[in-house]
Amino acid sequence: MFRHFCPAFIGLLSLPLCTHAVAQAAPPACTPVSPYDASVCLSWPDAQKFKAPYRMVAMVPGCDGFDGAGYDGKLSAKKDGESDSDFKQRVAQRVAEFRKGLAQQYAERTKELLSRGMGVVRIDFTKPEPESAAKNATNCSHAINPSALKDVATRLGEGLALVRSTHKTKIKDQDFYVVASSLGAGGVLQLFKSWSSRPAAQRPNRAVIYFPACRDDVKLWTAPIPTLLLMGRKDNVPVALNETQKRFIGLAENCRAQAQVAGTRLELREYDDTYHGFSVPGWTEPMDSVIPTNPPYPFVAFAYNPKSAAEATKALLDKLK
Repeated sequence: MFRHFCPAFIGLLSLPLCTHAVAQAAPPACTPVSPYDASVCLSWPDAQKFKAPYRMVAMVPGCDGFDGAGYDGKLSAKKDGESDSDFKQRVAQRVAEFRKGLAQQYAERTKELLSRGMGVVRIDFTKPEPESAAKNATNCSHAINPSALKDVATRLGEGLALVRSTHKTKIKDQDFYVVASSLGAGGVLQLFKSWSSRPAAQRPNRAVIYFPACRDDVKLWTAPIPTLLLMGRKDNVPVALNETQKRFIGLAENCRAQAQVAGTRLELREYDDTYHGFSVPGWTEPMDSVIPTNPPYPFVAFAYNPKSAAEATKALLDKLK
């Protein structure tokens, strides 16, 4: 039962990019079979104004994709004495706030990167363009399944390689970056293993990772490129069930343990009083959720922290200088 619960909140980082297409780099067609078997979809902003060679940023979302449609609040916890109608209304408001916050966050971030002369490409493994496979909240249904991360890593590897090959004559040496979050970030960590043995021309040169899905099966990795890992100290979103100990493993808990052996190229920054998805504008009150086990497993789905978000944004931009 634990392999198929739907932590849609895991995919909290989404990026609506510029809608102008770059004539020389049209995105491939996407025909998904299932959320994690889908082809990678690429969306390009208008980078024609940049004189080659230029810096390129590849952005990767969590399991909700770039529109956040996979988050429907199914695992939200009902408050004591709260009526069914009040509960549904509260969850609906949080879902709407979350999606609005994603749009705001990534519109602002994309504008900032473009203003700094960086080309931006959106790599999405969760949905076709322009219709979203997340509309029925299916993208996160297998996020806790170990095979999901491997599928995500495969798709992301294909997408990143395509960006590299398509823009190889246009990207400055040492100036191809990847910015990822949550499940997508966990897929990037999976790729660290293969990147360690590949030349620089076949991988990004730097990475900024927001609250990644650090599963047990990505442990003992070494960062092959300079990597900034940004997390909240109160992040307790579960990523797996430890069958031996019969307890859930938190994303942040696993990330901290794995960071100990990740090498000197990894920089870990944690923010106090900060939960999963802290960079998404919206309600600052934590959204309580619960997995209906016996006993139930309570956790916080996400909560916006303006101070931590601002500090993380500065750290991101500093890393991309």
